[in-house]
Amino acid sequence: MHRKTLIVLLALLIRENAANKIQAQTGIETKSFAVQPGDTLAINNDFGKIRIRPVEGTSLVVAIQKTTTDPARKSLPEISSRKNGTTIFLNAVFSASSGESVDFDIQAPRFLNLTISGASPSIDISGIAGVVRVQNSAGLVLAENLTSSASLGTDSGDIVFRANLQPQQDVRLETTSGDITCEIVDDLNLRGMIRAGGKIFWDMDPIIEAASLEKQLGASGPLFYAGSLKGNVGSSAPGAPQEAQSTGKEGEADHPQPAPDREDRRAAATSQPAQPVTVQGSYDVKVSVDSVFLNASVRDRSSNRSIAGLPKRDFLIYEDGVLQEITQMLPGEAPFNLLLLMDVSGSTQSFLHLMKDAAIDFTRQIKPQDRVAVATFNSNVQLVQGFTNDRAAAERGINRIRSGGGTAFYDALRTCLDRYMSGIEGRSAIIVFTDGIDNRLAGTPSTGSRITFDQLYRRVQESDTIIYTIFLDTESQMQSATRRPSRIPSGWPGGRRGGGFPGSFPLPFPIPQPTPQPTPVPYPRRPADVTAIYEEASQQLQEIAEQTGGRMYTPKRIGELAGVYAEIAADLRIQYLLAYNPTNRAQDGRWREIRAEVENHPEAVVRTRKGYYSRRETSE
Repeated sequence: MHRKTLIVLLALLIRENAANKIQAQTGIETKSFAVQPGDTLAINNDFGKIRIRPVEGTSLVVAIQKTTTDPARKSLPEISSRKNGTTIFLNAVFSASSGESVDFDIQAPRFLNLTISGASPSIDISGIAGVVRVQNSAGLVLAENLTSSASLGTDSGDIVFRANLQPQQDVRLETTSGDITCEIVDDLNLRGMIRAGGKIFWDMDPIIEAASLEKQLGASGPLFYAGSLKGNVGSSAPGAPQEAQSTGKEGEADHPQPAPDREDRRAAATSQPAQPVTVQGSYDVKVSVDSVFLNASVRDRSSNRSIAGLPKRDFLIYEDGVLQEITQMLPGEAPFNLLLLMDVSGSTQSFLHLMKDAAIDFTRQIKPQDRVAVATFNSNVQLVQGFTNDRAAAERGINRIRSGGGTAFYDALRTCLDRYMSGIEGRSAIIVFTDGIDNRLAGTPSTGSRITFDQLYRRVQESDTIIYTIFLDTESQMQSATRRPSRIPSGWPGGRRGGGFPGSFPLPFPIPQPTPQPTPVPYPRRPADVTAIYEEASQQLQEIAEQTGGRMYTPKRIGELAGVYAEIAADLRIQYLLAYNPTNRAQDGRWREIRAEVENHPEAVVRTRKGYYSRRETSE
């Protein structure tokens, strides 16, 4: 997509929703803040536009315009803005009336970090060298020349990304049902990975009939990931011809579609082969339709020590009892990407300081090239620190953790797999520390997860991420609560619930909240029922770990947690990432059972995931 395309898209945004509406606008209000490197601008705007352009210096200037379809101006959004430490908060607060919107036109120093969230704002960012995090539900996201870590996510909106400058860190573009279009100059160094539930195209080549595509741009470089669960994903070189759709109005420019339309491409798609293909071009391209990836650990059955240095030829992989050919293997001590997911609900509140100390010790045990991220959950999940090699940054993130609130464990783990682990290359793992008691399991679904355990487990079966679960038995605390209702721990039914920034995307920094007060409501279960709940929670954590090739740990005391982390670190340090293309190519959605062995090593025990569901063939 060339510059003309972006200009036309911006023009469309300006005209958006203007026809057939009577609008009342306020004058432009301006706010200024002094900023310095390391500062973050956190924006929450559900309806309207957010435009950010780089400027030199250390002054952040925000021009604000409010709009309502109520000509009498009976209702206008309110703007909350403040600077708290290193974070500038900019929040648009809307009333119950419809038709309100707020436009932010922002001049930001290039070094500023950005976190943007909202229901359906149109977002346009250019030239920012700080970390950029975007999450909306439906709005269009335009981004150009973001040179640091960038994560752009939307549920049903489209993403248009342009890169003329070399990104220094990973770039991730993710949408659930929208389309993604990228324009990347051919002299950048990137490890490209594309995944699409719809169709994939590259440099206007015919559509690739594949679920994923890997493309090496240049010699090396950070990861560039673009994924749409249901939509189309594609890229073209600058200046490449674009498909356009006429507006049908004289004097109005045609505008390109973010990705090829499913119906328009039907004939081309059906002519493509259904097996893995190689696309010729200026880069090496690997396309794998059905590759299965396995993270495997190998231990000595007598000493329980990890075994390193095994060659690919020693491994045997069986799918439904049929021996498979291993196509690739990463070395046993390749770097890994690890997410620490910590339960900070009210039921674990009294152990929080020990949990944090053990987590910090763990980050110091892994190797410098390993990346670690930190997330917490109670009623919501929050990414405290994205993947980084900076151990000091991870420690700061852990120290910022606070506790309180309900428990939505199923939702939290599902979010981590879908959002934070998506697109991760190489070995990946999640360590979950929890008592496992989702409020849905405890009988109060209104304060628990939206999904069931069965839905979570199905997603776990589809993942190639290892999951280690650390089960802390807080049953004695809960049994006591059933006999003394006035002392129910927060986060349990009847206890206090955590708050959050209204409508916001989880932010990588704490947000001051008013201290909630516990409500003395009797716990609705008898002590015997509580025991059954803990047993079921423990069983669920065991099933999750075993399915992915991980392990469940049950320390008897919180003080044993440091030793558990040390054992996990040793286990992850020697892992093998194996890949094969299944001989059974039927797309029937059936379960495929996996078994892995090491040949000529009777002392070796291999631990990997138990299987996966094949893709189901769909007709359009």
